[in-house]
Parts: sequence; C-alpha cells; structure tokens
Amino acid sequence: PDGMDTQVFSLETLKRSASMTSAPLDREHVTLHIRNHPELFSHVHLVAPPEMHWPELGLTLDEPEDYELLKRIIEHFGEDNSLFGCLDAVRLLRANPDWVAINKAIQRKGDT
Repeated sequence: PDGMDTQVFSLETLKRSASMTSAPLDREHVTLHIRNHPELFSHVHLVAPPEMHWPELGLTLDEPEDYELLKRIIEHFGEDNSLFGCLDAVRLLRANPDWVAINKAIQRKGDT
C-alpha cells in the first residue's frame, strides 16, 4: 500500500545526491533526485509479497478521507492490538471493500 513503502540509502549516497542538485523539490523530497537518476546511483527495487502487494491502496495521511480510513483501521484493532502490521491492515481492508472506498477517489501527487 502507498504509505507503507520504505527507502534505504547510505549516508554517502545522500551526500553525493545533495551535492548534485539544489532544486527545491529535490530538497523537500531528498531521495527524489536519486530515484530520478538511476544511471548515477545503483539500486535494488523490492516488491512486497503478493499477499501485501496493493499499490493502489492509500494508507497515507494527507486528506480528511485518509484520516477516516486510518481511524477505522485503528479502532478495529483497538488498544489490545496496537502492534498490528501491514498484512493485518491489508487483510482487514480486503474483507471490507466499502472501507477502501473512503479514500479511493483522492488524486495523489505521485511518486515524491
């Protein structure tokens, strides 16, 4: 799901990238320059296991609808299960497609 992705870079790579760009968007999203220049930086792209791979699902907190969806997920698991994970959330949402509809119409900015 969008919002559950991770990027890992060495400090050396981050410093090298920072020395190559002063674009405001690259400064705000510090890994954007690295990802936009694969010819300059080696990388490995890993995809989530099939049971968790759902890139169209938005689990970010950018809009009021995102808040509503995340609130429902958290309330579902309750205080007794505060350490639920991505797979738990994906399974819950696959079983409750009406919940997924809460923030489905949001137009995301893209990969920043």
